[in-house]
Amino acid sequence: MVTKDFLISILSHCSIIHHTHGRLRVRVSSKIKDELKKINNVEKVDLNKLNQMLQEIKGIKNFKFNSLLGFITIEYDKNEYSKEFWIDIIENKKVENFISKIDEKMKEVL
Repeated sequence: MVTKDFLISILSHCSIIHHTHGRLRVRVSSKIKDELKKINNVEKVDLNKLNQMLQEIKGIKNFKFNSLLGFITIEYDKNEYSKEFWIDIIENKKVENFISKIDEKMKEVL
């Protein structure tokens, strides 16, 4: 389950590199691995499973993680998510709207 505290701790390791309406590139600090281990006792994140889950969310067109360079690229439907929506999440750590939006989108899929 995704909680507010979990998202905020993960997002503290992320920063926006480039953002056009519909495509977002985020740098992920290598320190995120330590955070994941501390929070969930996770040894390794299954990126394929994460990618599959995100692909099922209405409005997320593509999700790519480049572990070598530490980037995440998200392509999204700009009619479903505004540019400001992503900025609020990543820069301002306003995750409440994100959690409710993702819950809403997952219900549409299920």
